[in-house]
Amino acid sequence: MPTSFRALTISDCTIFLPIRRILSALLFCSMATHADIKADLGYTSLVSQLGAAMPDGTGVAVMQVEAGTNFAPDLSNAQFAGKTITDFSAGPSPSISSHATGVGTRFYGNTLSLTPAVDDIGIYSVNAFIFEYLNFNNLPLAAPDVVNRRVGNHSYVGGNLTDINGDPVPSATSNVLRRLDWLISEDEFIHIAAPNNGVSVQDLPLSTAAFNVITVGRSDALHLTSVSSLDTVYIANRAAIHLVVPEVFSSTAAPYGASAASLLVNAADANPLWSDGNTTNRAGALINNAGRSEVIKASLMAGASRLTVNSVFAGDVRDYRVDGINQTANGLDVRYGAGQVNVFNAYNILSAGEQSSNQDGAAGIAGYSGFDYDPNFGGSAGSNSTAEYDLGTASGNQFFAASLVWNLDVTGPSGPSAFNDTAIRRNFDLELIDTTGGSSIVVASSLSSVDNTENIWLELVAGRDYRLRVTRPGGNINWDYGLAWHAQDFADSDSDGAFDHLDVDPGDPCIPLVFVSACPTDSDSDGMSDYMEGDFLDSDGDGILDYLESNIVDDDSDGLFNHQDSAIADADGDGVVDQQDILNNNPCLPDESMCDVEIPMLGGMAQSLLLLMLLSLAAVGLQSRRLERL
Repeated sequence: MPTSFRALTISDCTIFLPIRRILSALLFCSMATHADIKADLGYTSLVSQLGAAMPDGTGVAVMQVEAGTNFAPDLSNAQFAGKTITDFSAGPSPSISSHATGVGTRFYGNTLSLTPAVDDIGIYSVNAFIFEYLNFNNLPLAAPDVVNRRVGNHSYVGGNLTDINGDPVPSATSNVLRRLDWLISEDEFIHIAAPNNGVSVQDLPLSTAAFNVITVGRSDALHLTSVSSLDTVYIANRAAIHLVVPEVFSSTAAPYGASAASLLVNAADANPLWSDGNTTNRAGALINNAGRSEVIKASLMAGASRLTVNSVFAGDVRDYRVDGINQTANGLDVRYGAGQVNVFNAYNILSAGEQSSNQDGAAGIAGYSGFDYDPNFGGSAGSNSTAEYDLGTASGNQFFAASLVWNLDVTGPSGPSAFNDTAIRRNFDLELIDTTGGSSIVVASSLSSVDNTENIWLELVAGRDYRLRVTRPGGNINWDYGLAWHAQDFADSDSDGAFDHLDVDPGDPCIPLVFVSACPTDSDSDGMSDYMEGDFLDSDGDGILDYLESNIVDDDSDGLFNHQDSAIADADGDGVVDQQDILNNNPCLPDESMCDVEIPMLGGMAQSLLLLMLLSLAAVGLQSRRLERL
């Protein structure tokens, strides 16, 4: 390995920019905030569920690593009121960075993030993180520093380190990644990495090529989708994306992933009964099993949304793993990874509690939501080489997701100052077994030989019994893993009666059908939706269906809408159809010429009485005249 390497140089406001010493990039120039993104990430639903018990990041110390000469957030920003932001770089940031400010607002901002109570933030430049914190410097190579941080965010990308002549040295880059992977595994220090933006982009391995990071991309999938090779450990064609967030740049997507991880760490710390065990890292922090790096990563992946109808216009997860070209060997979608961050699901996976495998003394049925951390697996030193979890009987109309996560095994410090970068990627497999009626049928499996996650996603069949099974191909080992699983009811986001995964457009209530209560279509613009008027009703029998005939028109001004008056019938026989007749029971209206005038005739007895009356009147008149003559 060369004895010295040039420092990294980062430039602002570009998608990716070649630099002599290293290929590096900032991933955006401007950042728009979406007020509804919290709902899209499951945060709003979790607040509704938990109320005052909502985890907010209290007590979780974090790290923000930024590119560029200036890498400090703007402390005067209202999003950072009440927070302590400490610059740990030997060469402090000379000025503020709009990029760092935008990332910080989403990571730990008072109103924009998922974790407003995070108030202890350490910042590093990329150079300081690699050469000072990870201690990648001149020989001898020491171990990374000890800090009390639990979650870190890396919203930058970088290429290979170069020697003093400017030539790339992949082995040096690999050593940096091994240090980061060792740190995550050793200290349970969860790191979120952002990938390149763009459709066809060059792989820049810092830091997305690391095995133990959580890579968070964009829900529109305009980002890196596969990593290239550095050596025999960091090989090519591994899945590059673990999760996505509906943001327009990966730099702003990643900190939402970091905020989600911080929320779960807070929840795991506050609820020790969720876990069956714990550990202490180098900084002396007590870490429950629910808060381990493998379990946090597994819960976020198993709980991710594989189909979304986002309220923000920054992409949606659609057609998850439908086409073979999008299917990775470890059960993910090459575009979306496990799907979009959903803290509601991830939290409920952890809160369901740790469930031991049958081989480790399970107390009973594990159920369709939960997690396990197995510290000793693989068959050596008395550990089991198979781990099975009986889930019980499926209720149906549900999707099931499971994620198995284990860390790259890096040897690490082998003395007081040396760092041994020997690394071994263990190999585990994950299967879902149908055990109904004593059978043992593999219905889904994830069997990648190059990744360090295995993932299953499928539709459950009602009434069937299922079992998860973890195995290790090859010889005996002794290593740890995190496993998380979750069953989720089918969704109908637009309430149109069609489940999202069967709906051509799950965000449009008028597709595939107009005649559903949620669809507001009003074809005749009469204030009544087509659904309200019915798809086959023709009230006036005129051959025009009601939903195509306005109900607010009253052509004859008789107080009845046209659809209530027939355009065919003529109730009073006046030659005018009811829809144009101002009075349907009067033949003289509206055309008097259509009315036949008749003289009424009296009956015989009535005529006799009338004649007698007339004669009587005549007699009285005659007598009166005679009296006048006298």
